[in-house]
Amino acid sequence: MTPAAAIAMLDQEIREHGQDVVLRRPVANAAAIEKPSRAFVRGYRPDELAGGLQQGDTQVVLSPTGLPVEFADADATRLRKLDRIIFDGRTRTVKFVEPVRIAGTLVRMNVTVEG
Repeated sequence: MTPAAAIAMLDQEIREHGQDVVLRRPVANAAAIEKPSRAFVRGYRPDELAGGLQQGDTQVVLSPTGLPVEFADADATRLRKLDRIIFDGRTRTVKFVEPVRIAGTLVRMNVTVEG
């Protein structure tokens, strides 16, 4: 599968089965940056709770297509730890970010949030 095909498939799944979220980046001495996005959100199963995952943590899958430029880190690939993702009326804090690449191209971000 090519990176473009993987991104297109993820974009379609998020469009059809995802939900609206807001990405928030706290900024020192200024208002936080907030941008709407769309993501696939799911809780972790009890058998997945290992390696730092805790009950109440949630996985948020984001496509690089919908990631606002303000939420790219220095290498322009992912959210930062301690950014916030707001969904279902709650503000959650980014705990882990797992960039997924095919042939060196970012095709998705698996983000674990807590809160």
